[in-house]
Amino acid sequence: MSKSKSASGNAIAELYTSLIQKGNPRDLLPFLRLHAHANKAVLRQEIKKAKKYWLDYIELPTGSVVDAFFRTSRWGQRGNGQQQEMVILSAIAVLDKTEIMRWDEAFPYFSRLDEPFVREVVMWAKPTWTNGFLLGQLKKNDWSTLDYFHLKLLEEHGLVEYEPELFVLSMTKFPFRFYRDNSLLTAYMEKIVNDPLAWQRELPLLFQYETGIQNQSMPIASNEPFKNVWEMILGSWLDQGRFDRAWFVENCILVQTKEWNGGLRAFFRKRLADALPTTAELLAAQYPLFACLHAPLNTVVSFAVDLIRKIWNDVNFKFQSFIEFVEPVMMRADCKGAIRHTLTILDKAAQQSPDYRPAVSYLAADVLVIPDLSLQERAVKTLKKTGNPTDSVLTDKLNMYAPQLQGNIMEMLGPLLTGNIPEVPNQYEAYVTETSSHSIIHDASRFPEFMDWNDLLFHFGKFIQSEEVMHAEMLIDAFVTKRHLFPVDALEQLKTYADQLSGLYFNAPYRRMVGGLLIHLIRQEEGFYQPERDHLGRSEIGNLAKHLVHQIQEKIVSGSKRSLLCFPTHTPHWIDPSILIDRLVAYAHAGEAVDPVDFAIAISRTRRENIPEAVEKAHRLPQQYQQLMAFVLGTTAEIPAPEKPSIWKKLFGSAKNIDYVPWAVAARTFYPNQEFQEFEHTDLKGVVNVVSPFAPEVRIDVRRHETRHAFSKKVDKSTTRRLIATLPKSRWTGKQPLLYSMDIHEHKDSVWGINLSFGSVLFWHSVMPQNDQALASFLLRYCCEYSEGLGEDDLRAFLLIVSDTSFVFTDTIYYVIACCYLYKDSGLRNYAAEVSLLLICERRIDVRQLGEKLARLISEGYAPLQRFLDVAAVIRDHSALHNGALLTLLETILERFELKEKLPAGFKKLLEIYYDLLTKTGQAPGVSTLQNLTKIPESPSLKPIIKQLQSIPHQ
Repeated sequence: MSKSKSASGNAIAELYTSLIQKGNPRDLLPFLRLHAHANKAVLRQEIKKAKKYWLDYIELPTGSVVDAFFRTSRWGQRGNGQQQEMVILSAIAVLDKTEIMRWDEAFPYFSRLDEPFVREVVMWAKPTWTNGFLLGQLKKNDWSTLDYFHLKLLEEHGLVEYEPELFVLSMTKFPFRFYRDNSLLTAYMEKIVNDPLAWQRELPLLFQYETGIQNQSMPIASNEPFKNVWEMILGSWLDQGRFDRAWFVENCILVQTKEWNGGLRAFFRKRLADALPTTAELLAAQYPLFACLHAPLNTVVSFAVDLIRKIWNDVNFKFQSFIEFVEPVMMRADCKGAIRHTLTILDKAAQQSPDYRPAVSYLAADVLVIPDLSLQERAVKTLKKTGNPTDSVLTDKLNMYAPQLQGNIMEMLGPLLTGNIPEVPNQYEAYVTETSSHSIIHDASRFPEFMDWNDLLFHFGKFIQSEEVMHAEMLIDAFVTKRHLFPVDALEQLKTYADQLSGLYFNAPYRRMVGGLLIHLIRQEEGFYQPERDHLGRSEIGNLAKHLVHQIQEKIVSGSKRSLLCFPTHTPHWIDPSILIDRLVAYAHAGEAVDPVDFAIAISRTRRENIPEAVEKAHRLPQQYQQLMAFVLGTTAEIPAPEKPSIWKKLFGSAKNIDYVPWAVAARTFYPNQEFQEFEHTDLKGVVNVVSPFAPEVRIDVRRHETRHAFSKKVDKSTTRRLIATLPKSRWTGKQPLLYSMDIHEHKDSVWGINLSFGSVLFWHSVMPQNDQALASFLLRYCCEYSEGLGEDDLRAFLLIVSDTSFVFTDTIYYVIACCYLYKDSGLRNYAAEVSLLLICERRIDVRQLGEKLARLISEGYAPLQRFLDVAAVIRDHSALHNGALLTLLETILERFELKEKLPAGFKKLLEIYYDLLTKTGQAPGVSTLQNLTKIPESPSLKPIIKQLQSIPHQ
């Protein structure tokens, strides 16, 4: 570039900068006319700089001089209104298509062409990119609006070429300023209603392009409810005869076959209903109606069937085509209402024209694939009228569907079921819970050891990929007890894993802390690794890992080769009592102090197995552990009484009672349901889960809300139901690890601060694997409070724990499982069903206790009943044993159900499943169940199924 051109460019840049600083909009157009064409490259750069300087949000400085300079600016931006307008209009005038696409700020100016300053610049600039830019902005955001009449003005001046989608989106999106001024809205609507181009050119586009007209609701007058403006506009055009009615009817129907927004399709269905189409108009559109029968959306299918009901009996109706199109509908479980109406049509058609009977019977037979008793009963009525026992096509269908028949449908079909009906195996086996203790301390379950360095290296990958606690414990223990496996360049080889760990974030605090320790050790960082307390999930149990990480470092520094006392001996977290005694003896001989946290976790993990060998070794224990370990081993059930304090101890205090913490941990581990009055005379008196076991009281809190809309003044009423499992307000504040009392208190944090994580739940269980009552209490309080909550990960981890053969159930745990059945997250419900299949197979779950909890939650309206029905559908017919368990579960629910306000939606379906299982399994309903059902107020919908239940003879 020559010096003269460079100087000229600098001069233009300075001139433009000075122009914006002055902020006089009238100076912009003369400047552009004089300099824009010859200096486009320079101005493009300056406009981009100006945008960054004048339009970007910043933290404005303070000070007398600065405040005076920026006194006209808006907070956060340097430029005032005039300066910003000048920069944006400069961009419209100078930038090309590629550059302007990033300027969202320019879009509103095309709706301000009634302002002379804006119109003059745009008309002079004549940008060539308007079509693509405007359409892109309208499609980019639902809230973007472009004044339709300003767009037409641009078209008249040749600044925009006619593009159907652009014009229809512009016309259907009303500017937001109308929310504040009813008169502007009314005037704008009148302009559209009276605009010939709007109804002649743009109206057909409403059926070709997906718009948002269903959401265009605004206040037509003050203190009046919102009304949809396009409902009124289309109504006006219809009344004025602006379009052909038959064309409108057909297109409102055709829209239903498009993959458009469901609300938009519903809008056109309402407009069709408002038009009150005649039989002739619907007959002219019968093939579009038939096409609607194949729509994925069940409301569209129901819409089509409702209209067909009005015209099917007309001589011009194509009934044979209807039969062909409706066939897939008859097998859709989501179209039950449409199927019922269709069966009514088919019944009458077969009665009028016997030639249709075979086809009608085939359609009615297809309904039997849907697992709905009342619907199958309705299909049987049609089959009895139209079915022919000699029709092999029909009988083959019915024989094929026989295993899917509900209740007594097979008996109702009678002679229509002939030939080789598939043999139905025994569908009932009485379910009885079996409580058996499984041996865990044996050779097959020994905790794995690293055999060589490669084995240890491979385990880093397992730790990174798995949430299981044992993988973390194995790695940190290796740095203490497996140092002999480390080659000379071990840390160099491990640096890859340190780099990988440093780039990962683990949700579970114990994994973050172990990962941080591994990085610290591999990189040989100075001092002790001090993990920050977990600030996301404020779990006291979860943060015990911090203490264990510190103990590992103490061992490394001291050169100890002994594992932590709580390090498992058998997978995944169990400790052989004999080996625990060996460790305590080894600690004593080496003069290594026993850490209280380590010891408490070791006690809670110790199984009462291999007791004879442990008892033989117990005499080698230091004196202070002999009595406690005898209690742990079960050779004594006595807890020593506290010493009566002397006058001197009363005066100077005594820390004696703190020794009772490991006793309290042992007592609650091995006797989870027992009371221990011995602790009433210690400092632990009054601490939750010490003297007596804690189980939260459960109640459902119902709250009704009213919300008044700011514009429409419409009042929306809603009801929320909250499960309250009250925890103690006080908390254990001692430094000693009273495991079963930690976290069992009301937290002040928000839900984000008290939820755990999948890994944290596994860690909690790993620390206290023999008594999960505390964990269940925490989850019930904070993850089950709302059935639409955010605790699905925590609950999924809990279900994984429940599936373990050593798991012990309690009332609170059954409440948690019941909440999982009713949780909104379908993935969690499906997993709960899968776990239930396993528990029933192993006969470990008490379905009566679970049924009692479900009955209460369903009675109180905690969650929609349909969610439980989804779980029941998975368990049902899985095996004879599962049918027996499900039958007992349903029996308990119906026996304990209490009607509070109104019957929950889906209650009839619940009774139908119960009836189906009774008839399949040859069982009779319980007397108390039938008595409880008679307490329900008479309901026309429930009366038939209750009558059927009462008709089943008792054996």
